Amino acid sequence: MIKSAALVLSLLIASHALAADDYVLTVNGKPYDIGLDSTKEVTLPGGEVLKVELKMKDELQYDRPYFTFKHSSKFRPSTSDLGGGVHQTVLATPEGTGVFIQEYDNTDPTFLVGAMLNELTKEEVQYGYAYKDSTVSKNVGKLEAKGKQAVTTYKDDNWVREVYSIPGRDCGLLIFTQIETNGTAKEQEVIDKFWKSLEVRKLR
Repeated sequence: MIKSAALVLSLLIASHALAADDYVLTVNGKPYDIGLDSTKEVTLPGGEVLKVELKMKDELQYDRPYFTFKHSSKFRPSTSDLGGGVHQTVLATPEGTGVFIQEYDNTDPTFLVGAMLNELTKEEVQYGYAYKDSTVSKNVGKLEAKGKQAVTTYKDDNWVREVYSIPGRDCGLLIFTQIETNGTAKEQEVIDKFWKSLEVRKLR
């Protein structure tokens, strides 16, 4: 019986790639290599054989000090320290759809909205893309995210980028998204799921 085994799982991700046996299953202190969606037979000291299968949830939650959001387990967000009290979390797909969240510990980043949008689109504008921007806003719980949207177009290439700020007292979040409008509905789902599930914790 499984209850007699005092089963404990220890999952160690060796890399972002979901290759075979990238995880370690620990049963009563003994490690066993195992891969996602694979079955492992574990023989207990008393001779009892357990069949254990490791699966990933379809949807995962990503937590940071200032925010949390849900995402498909097909993609792995990552956070890096940009220095100066700024941390950036990136969620991106191979097709170029992306969500970027920057946390500012020492300043309200609202004044950076325009500059960030220009930085994201300047190479395309220089190349000759048509450019159109507008003011946008979104409700995130009881908070309002305000920002700007830019649409860049060149022949059949059409990108939509949005930059929002959620300010606190000498701190805040800068959120920007990008998507190619000719992409699949699944690409839009990445951004829609982010906004639908985003929760901002109290900004001091």
